[in-house]
Amino acid sequence: MNSLTRCPSCSTTYKVVPDQLRISEGWVKCGECNKVFDASQHLFHVADETTPISVSDSAITEEKNSPPVTPCDQVQETYAAFEPDVQPSREEPILEFQADHVSFLLQHSSTSVWQKPVMRGALALSGVMLLLGLLGQWTYYERDRLAATHPGMKPVMQLFCARLHCTLSPLKRIESLVIDSAVFSQLGNDGYRLGFTLKNLAPMDLALPSIELTLTDISDQPIYRKTFTPTELGAPSNTLGAEWPVLVTLRVKSESALPRVVGYRLMAFYS
Repeated sequence: MNSLTRCPSCSTTYKVVPDQLRISEGWVKCGECNKVFDASQHLFHVADETTPISVSDSAITEEKNSPPVTPCDQVQETYAAFEPDVQPSREEPILEFQADHVSFLLQHSSTSVWQKPVMRGALALSGVMLLLGLLGQWTYYERDRLAATHPGMKPVMQLFCARLHCTLSPLKRIESLVIDSAVFSQLGNDGYRLGFTLKNLAPMDLALPSIELTLTDISDQPIYRKTFTPTELGAPSNTLGAEWPVLVTLRVKSESALPRVVGYRLMAFYS
């Protein structure tokens, strides 16, 4: 038995193979009118070529001059159905198997939906909202830098933070701070005086850092460490302009087992 299918648009009849229909899930493309249809819905069977059969007006006859079909061809042997008002084609029609039939069928509907004015307007509005959200997120995380580098924007940043319940803090750039003119001297047995100048090399005001003082022995090993906050050092505010001179007196309770203090180290850091 031979398996045949007929194009529902132009009534051209084709010989098909079950394996090819299984691969394309039944979807084929007519070589005459380019109609895509489900061949399994129009499938019928006839006897072998060697078995004589009687035909009516809609029966299938093999074309005498059809070329031989090689095993590598995806185009199967073609038959023409003789209808009252349809002349058979002189050229052999081509039947194409559609493996990607889903995308072909959905292409027109998806394109028409996205090209509607309402959909375009909704996409444009969504893009603007996303852009504004991204700008607001960037402003939130960069609020300290914007207020420090652009003093005129500080009132706007304060209003922005009032809406979002956030705070403005001085900008922190530890790489722009330098400890200069440091002096450390002993006063009596356990008293010491520390003096230094903290300089700001940045073009804007920065947050004041904490200062760590480390006293060392003759081998440069630490024997005493103390951290000072800006408030403990008598800072007038929490920001640093050009420079800040610091002078502080401290007392170290020495024990007989501790080595003698001969050196010191200073380090500025943000907590």
